[in-house]
Amino acid sequence: MSPSCSARRSPHRSSLASSAPWGRPWARWLLLFALAGSALPGCGRAESPRDGVTLLRERGAESDEAEVVAEWLLAELISPDGQAEQAQRARARLDRLGGKGMLSHFARALDDAAHGRPDRAADEFVGALLAARSSQDPRAPLLAWFAAQQANDHRSSRPGFGERWHEALEGLLDQPGNIGWRAYGVVVDLWSAHAWSKARADLNDEIARKLGCLTAVRVAGPFGDDNPADIDRDFAAEAPGPWPQRWEPRPGAVEAPRVLETEQIGCDVSVEEPAASGVTYAESYIELPRAQRVILAVSGAWRVWVDDRQVLDRDVRTWGIWPRYGVALELEPGRHRILAKMGATNTAIRVLTADGRPLQVTSDTDASRGYGMSAPRVLDDPNVLMRYVKDGDVVEDLGDDLTRFLAAFLANLEGEPDVASVLMEPLVRDPERATGLSLAMSARFVEGDPIFDRAQTRDLVHELQVLAAERDPRLWQARLSLVLWDAGQKGPAAAVQSLEELVREFPAVPALRYALVRMYGQLGWKPELRRAVRELVEEYPENEDALKVGIDLYEGEGDDAKAQQLLQRLVERFPDTEVPLARALARRDYEEALRELRRLGARRPDRKDIAERVYDVMVRAGNDHDVWKKLEAAIAKEPRDVHSRLALADARIAGGEKDVLARTLADAVQAGGDPTLIEEAVDLIEGMTALQPYRLDALEVIRDYEARGEHLEGTAVRVLDYGAVWVRADGSSRLLEHEVIRIQSEEAISQFAEMERMGGLVLHQRVIKKDGRILEPEFLAEKPTVTMPHLEVGDYLETERILSQWGDGSGTRWSGLTWFFREENIAYARSEFLVISPASRPLQIDHTTGVPEPEITQNGPLVQRRWRVDRSPAAPVEPFAAPVSEYLPRVSVGWGQTLEQRLRITAGNLVDLTPVDPRIRRIARGIVEGIDPGKTTERARALYRWVLENVEEGEETDGRRVVVSRNGNRWRGFMTLCNALGIRAEYALAESRLSAAPTGPLSEAQRELVPLLRLTTEKDFLWLTVGDRYAPFGYIPSQVRGQRAYVMVGDAPEVVAVPAEGAEDAIHYVGSGALAADGSAKLDLVLRFHGRFATGLRNGLAQVPENQLVNIIESRLLGPALQGARLESHRVEALDELDRPLALHVRVSVPHLATRVGAKGLVLNVPFTPSLAGYAALARRSTPLLFREGSAQSLELTLELPAGARVENLSPQLSPKFGDLEVEVKDALEGNTLTLSRRMRLEAGRVQPERYPDFRKFVRVAEDALSGSIRIRKE
Repeated sequence: MSPSCSARRSPHRSSLASSAPWGRPWARWLLLFALAGSALPGCGRAESPRDGVTLLRERGAESDEAEVVAEWLLAELISPDGQAEQAQRARARLDRLGGKGMLSHFARALDDAAHGRPDRAADEFVGALLAARSSQDPRAPLLAWFAAQQANDHRSSRPGFGERWHEALEGLLDQPGNIGWRAYGVVVDLWSAHAWSKARADLNDEIARKLGCLTAVRVAGPFGDDNPADIDRDFAAEAPGPWPQRWEPRPGAVEAPRVLETEQIGCDVSVEEPAASGVTYAESYIELPRAQRVILAVSGAWRVWVDDRQVLDRDVRTWGIWPRYGVALELEPGRHRILAKMGATNTAIRVLTADGRPLQVTSDTDASRGYGMSAPRVLDDPNVLMRYVKDGDVVEDLGDDLTRFLAAFLANLEGEPDVASVLMEPLVRDPERATGLSLAMSARFVEGDPIFDRAQTRDLVHELQVLAAERDPRLWQARLSLVLWDAGQKGPAAAVQSLEELVREFPAVPALRYALVRMYGQLGWKPELRRAVRELVEEYPENEDALKVGIDLYEGEGDDAKAQQLLQRLVERFPDTEVPLARALARRDYEEALRELRRLGARRPDRKDIAERVYDVMVRAGNDHDVWKKLEAAIAKEPRDVHSRLALADARIAGGEKDVLARTLADAVQAGGDPTLIEEAVDLIEGMTALQPYRLDALEVIRDYEARGEHLEGTAVRVLDYGAVWVRADGSSRLLEHEVIRIQSEEAISQFAEMERMGGLVLHQRVIKKDGRILEPEFLAEKPTVTMPHLEVGDYLETERILSQWGDGSGTRWSGLTWFFREENIAYARSEFLVISPASRPLQIDHTTGVPEPEITQNGPLVQRRWRVDRSPAAPVEPFAAPVSEYLPRVSVGWGQTLEQRLRITAGNLVDLTPVDPRIRRIARGIVEGIDPGKTTERARALYRWVLENVEEGEETDGRRVVVSRNGNRWRGFMTLCNALGIRAEYALAESRLSAAPTGPLSEAQRELVPLLRLTTEKDFLWLTVGDRYAPFGYIPSQVRGQRAYVMVGDAPEVVAVPAEGAEDAIHYVGSGALAADGSAKLDLVLRFHGRFATGLRNGLAQVPENQLVNIIESRLLGPALQGARLESHRVEALDELDRPLALHVRVSVPHLATRVGAKGLVLNVPFTPSLAGYAALARRSTPLLFREGSAQSLELTLELPAGARVENLSPQLSPKFGDLEVEVKDALEGNTLTLSRRMRLEAGRVQPERYPDFRKFVRVAEDALSGSIRIRKE
């Protein structure tokens, strides 16, 4: 068994990633693929090609059939055990035979493309595409799609490609045969690339016709909350029948859903009016003269309906689903409604025949005409890639390696690099057998594979390319990748020679020459750069990129004649090029730029952007009227574009208009744009703000303070603490903050000498000296703070700024703010808070004790509320206090805030759309190997343990990458593994008994909620948190046990109660021993740690070297209770069994368990006694006393007393209680055996100041019982 197999069969050991064999360049890649669940040798399923490479090699070497030799060449290029030298032999034989079949063309094309002959590859790929038309090979649609795409990618490397193949491509579009509908679409792209050079006015329409695109499509939206939950929600646009022009919005929605204005260019239908993000729907109607079989494809669609029956579901949570682009249907004659749900604002709807040709059908958006009610019949899936991806994994047997290679490439093309990686696994699972081309192709897939984090991706791609180049040194792309890697690691100077050698070795590859040109430019090697560019232009005189590089070079050198010559060639060859326009704009020749734009407009009347760009050029030329028109057009297109609004305001100010900025600000707010930039412009240009009437003069405030002769205790005094917020009806607001602080101590000087740079619009940040001088702060660019100069006791600090908050445009809610009128350590002379709000928006106001009722003034549509508190002493700092924000005098304001809304939005955002990657499923199955699938709890426990043992907490939130990289959010990693095994894991938010009672609707909506997970197990629900690696499975904090929780499911979270029971947070001391007459004792003790105490101790023990353990036990665990105790033996029980209590068995000698008093007396001070005295240390409290965590502690100690001993004061048995706090004392004496039995249980919670005196009385009683000593006398 290989080490990797052993590792996968022992998933709970954290050593899985240790002692890796780094000696080979591919070893790290191999290890990481093992962690990702790849089927390693001997660890998973194996797949054999249709014919082994050896057999194909034998057949091909003797065969005179070109297609047989082509199979041999392809196997040598991509199949395990293929060899580069044998591939050259196969290619030579194939060239001699000169085959014209599909495989012959394709094998030559693939070999040419990989080995630096892209010009020849382009022609051969077209040859393969044409041959596929009549091929009966079941791989023909895959191969044709691949070949068409590659021909399109390589066409620019072949001069005259368009002219050579245009007629053949037109024939292929008329009679596509067996190429498949996906290849057909790429052939249209190939055809149009040449057709564009003819500048036909109707070319966009012709392309749309050839692609079968409907010309009448309308779009509605935005629906939903713009969060992941929208994918599951059903919206009104799906209902049968005609659409209204507008729908009722969801509560809290920014915009009402509506039928949106669209524009169609060719196939593409795009929304042309401003719209918020969210779900959109596309709708069209078609009329069929007879029953027909069609392929319907809607780009970007999640779901598709025909005549109100769902015919396609592309749930992105299903791994590998996105290539399911089209659906094959049989439709009855008559009118049909097509509806698609999307997450984008552009789409295209295609209706095709089975072979990909356009179905000649008319379309419209007239919903009043009705449509058929017979259900469409869904036929076999027409998406060729879906043959190889089923039920969230790739099928086991794809037939042969060529199919696998083609499918992987096309999956990556469809935006599914993870699917491509899994499809390629059998070809590269053993790097020593994999071919160079397959390794290089895998590197391409890994680059986009979402299962790997950035560092893994970078290293894996490099190591794959290293190995690919070793396997086949003629792979120019792998070689180039390694050169660029060296350039990045060592600098371009260290890599330039290698790149020059590559150019010489592969002279037909333009990409290598471009790379060399870029590297020469980076190095500043001008002579070499000139030579390389000239060679590039000479070698590729008709290549667009080569001509552009040449023009830039000659223009930079001042050789205008040569530059103009190349420019003329460029325009002749590529009439739609914009290089002349760019050159004219660069030299500010606006007349030439306008001529060029009009030339382009005449060639391409479909391009509406050209008219806008004409305006842009006229603006640059100084036409003020056109400046205004351009900016007004931009604002009409995007009303929230505050940059355009500000630019238009600037232009009008320059023209002498007054009050422009104020009007601009109002318009921006009404449109829902962020007004911050415009507000700051108002502040700076007009020298005042909308809050100007509410500003205070700091010098006057200081004079008033000093005139009153007040003195407030504290290191500093906040002479002024002032806030004024103006909130608008759309929910946007501006807050003026103004503070004046008097320095009263050296401590305050240290605290305020360096201040954080202030955000927002800073009006003042300065020192006001006691003699009246004003000193501005000192700024250094490299410092994150500013220095307040020459600060002394008696000086003042003034800060004043304005902070802006963007509203959503709807005004349905304002998140608001909270103002405190007191703080710790600093007294307040004057604290004042002013709120100006629209009367149309009733405020939600929460306030605490100590805040007076506001002064309310109404001024037209605005309401002004003012709160003021004078002479607030520094807030007390008390032990075990609740968070200071709870008990300080404060006011909170806002509107539209509800807990229900918060939970709904949270639930929507927590929906995970990440599909279950089969590699993650393999990891999860490996972790739970041997556990009965019906035992959900034990399987979840195994996953939980694996995550805590292997994953370091970090910033990564994608569960796939958390699992594979073993770094990131443990909650996400655990849930990802649960989902992979079908274990239902749901987020929940629980109320905490530590939280203060809400004081109003805002504090109710914003109350603290504790995150939990709820698992559905074979019996019931199981609750847990995922945190500390030593925490027991199923642990939930004591403060949420028995509390209300909200499970994040659907639009309305499920309200449930967290189980009241849970892992006990406790320490139990149990033991026995004998007390000697001199007060010494020998004790056998068991210290049992439960819950968080066990977690904490396991954490601590993990950090302690073995040779220091005895000292730690004596000094830390026993010493505080048993002074002078000497450890004779110890044993740790269940150290690694995290779901059991951690037990420490010890035998100790205690020299002074009891203290001698006189000749015959002993005073026994009871060890390990719980104490509450620290909680009641203050005579009185002004803040709540907080028990942050529940706990329990008990002692059961049996002592044999010396012979003839008599206990004089056995503690009475009692069990006082105070709320959830319980104490129990049950000491007993039987004969000569004294049993000390004492317990305390404390639940998380709080004691309010008014109940604190009763609590102190309880503590006195409990302490007397718990800690009272026992007198023993020997007769």
